[in-house]
Amino acid sequence: MEIRKTKLVTKEVEETVECYDVCDKCGIRINTVLYDAFDFDFELKTGTSYPEGGSGDKWMLDLCEDCAKAAIELLKANGYKVREEEWDW
Repeated sequence: MEIRKTKLVTKEVEETVECYDVCDKCGIRINTVLYDAFDFDFELKTGTSYPEGGSGDKWMLDLCEDCAKAAIELLKANGYKVREEEWDW
């Protein structure tokens, strides 16, 4: 004979209700809309990398479109040769 006793257990579930990036310079929310092509990726990674893994340090920067354009102008003004290209696909 099988006897089974049960009790109701309520578990907490974490639900993400909002996820967004903020500009690391001006602090505003980085809003993108459908079909927006804005993308700013800045990451410096140092260390060692092997096929089975690696380690090191990483520096990242998230900027809104206005601050990203200002950063490009700042780099140009300080002698960096920033390439400008058109893209289309």
